[in-house]
Amino acid sequence: SDGVIFGKIGSAGKSRVPVAATFKRKKSADTFTAIVNHFKSKGSSCGSGDDDTQGAGPCNGKRLVTAKALVLWIESDAFFKSKNNVVIMGDLNSYAQEAPVLHLLSSGFSTPMNLNSAYTYQFNGESGTLDYALFKGTASVDSAIWHVNADEPNLLDYNLDYGRDALLFDSTSPYRFSDHDPVLLGLTFA
Repeated sequence: SDGVIFGKIGSAGKSRVPVAATFKRKKSADTFTAIVNHFKSKGSSCGSGDDDTQGAGPCNGKRLVTAKALVLWIESDAFFKSKNNVVIMGDLNSYAQEAPVLHLLSSGFSTPMNLNSAYTYQFNGESGTLDYALFKGTASVDSAIWHVNADEPNLLDYNLDYGRDALLFDSTSPYRFSDHDPVLLGLTFA
């Protein structure tokens, strides 16, 4: 079913294929596995029955199917059986109270982010959280959002859409290298 849910970058109506990697501390046996994701955007329609008209926006059904497939993969793939610290991270393109994020949280993942006030993205003057670090495991976790992109004007953007002047982008500055703010994660092992 991987081909139905996930697709190559730019493939219509699909989330990008998640990438998982396990990291080990040099001087101990402590590990964590990060699964990087990019769920289907809200930017284009996925068609009748998949576009939420109650506020979650286009393709909410695709994002929920992606969240369910991700949990199924984690619960059933032998790769994850020995992993006791798993982080789902990335652009889930879902706000905190939308079905995809709620499904991940109800599947045992949690976040130290304050989902009532956090934001990682701004669009037309509205802000919200689309990017997450959701954790399940034995380590203690802390996170922060590095506000270097969402608050910055589009004029400074790395992207040259709409005739933006390339000379305005300063590649030596950390500001506006994306339209989303990165989520920073800290793990403390027992």
